[in-house]
Amino acid sequence: MREPLRDAVRDLQEGVLNLLDALTVLGAAWALPAEGQEEKNLLHALLDIVVGHPDVHGAAVHLLREGVLEPAGSREVTELIGAAHPETATGAGRVELGSGVIGRAAATAALQHCRDCAQEPPGPGQPAGGSLIAAPIPAGGDDTPLGVLSLTHPDPGEFTRWHERLAAVLAGAVGQLLRTSRYSRDLETQVRERTRALTDALAESQRLRERFEEWALVDELTGLRNRRFFFSEGEVLVQRALRYGDPLSLIMLDLDHFKEINDTWGHGPGDAVLREIARLLEAGMRRGDLLARFGGEEFVLLLSHTDCEGAKRFGQRLCEKVAAHTLRHQEQERRTTITVGVACRDSGYPEDPAAVLDRLIREADDALYFGKAHGRNCVHAYPDLAPSPPPPDDGDPSGPPGGRSPK
Repeated sequence: MREPLRDAVRDLQEGVLNLLDALTVLGAAWALPAEGQEEKNLLHALLDIVVGHPDVHGAAVHLLREGVLEPAGSREVTELIGAAHPETATGAGRVELGSGVIGRAAATAALQHCRDCAQEPPGPGQPAGGSLIAAPIPAGGDDTPLGVLSLTHPDPGEFTRWHERLAAVLAGAVGQLLRTSRYSRDLETQVRERTRALTDALAESQRLRERFEEWALVDELTGLRNRRFFFSEGEVLVQRALRYGDPLSLIMLDLDHFKEINDTWGHGPGDAVLREIARLLEAGMRRGDLLARFGGEEFVLLLSHTDCEGAKRFGQRLCEKVAAHTLRHQEQERRTTITVGVACRDSGYPEDPAAVLDRLIREADDALYFGKAHGRNCVHAYPDLAPSPPPPDDGDPSGPPGGRSPK
């Protein structure tokens, strides 16, 4: 009775040890961090754990890619101790579905157990002798496995049903790790793509916002700055002039008899004339000056570091430049002129930039009104005006409603 009892105790001890070995391997396998790891590094770490089981002398993973099992990693105990047993090596080479023990495991999605590979027809990826278990790696909800996990031992008949169950659980762990790794990688790729798309969208939004802001500050017809921009930027220039005591002048100019151009050539060519005059004015500007379309055929220029005499000379050059320019429409040619009104900041001006700019505009407009009433194609400065400008010439129908100034 003692012998059977000793055998039973020995078997129980062996079973407990096998269980502990299996739990150790499984625990280490499931504990591997799959997120953020390269698949190759993950499989190598897993195979190192698997060959740590005392009954496993070799392990390999083949992954199914485009209908063929490709070797993804292998590990032999002999690699750790520096020995070589080529007859038990596994994992090398590509394996067709259904070919050899490993190929059958993938094709049938069922575990294959070769108790003596020397008695098995040679197959790719399988050892020349010893024991081999090939367990399909489940894909999770799909009959087609991700690949095959194979375990080897140099001696025939070493693997039991216990090892089959261990191989199946390990193959499940491999499948879970691979799916998690791939999902994590796909998720990271999606995050990167969406981050890139969001960054591009934000950049495009910024470009559009800047473009819309520019449109809001640019005259659509002539491409010059518009009235809104002139007032905001003009106050900055005025404030600078006030701070440093620099001279500052403002010019208001208006095309003469512009209504005749619209009446004879049409409004489309009339718009083209405004654009052409705008380009002439822009070409004559100095850096630091401010030019804008003020409305209709009226333009305004704020001249920094310029006193009244300098502004009048500048206005006269503009008059001569416009008068000498030939306008063309189809086969017709004509010329036009401008009238210029000048205002200059003097010692009696207020110190508030907005009030200064408003007064300059008002005085330059009065000077322009005076010039329109006294022959056009001329330059008048507000300080030189007669005490009471004469009324506008009612014979020119192009003036704006209210008769502020004839055109």
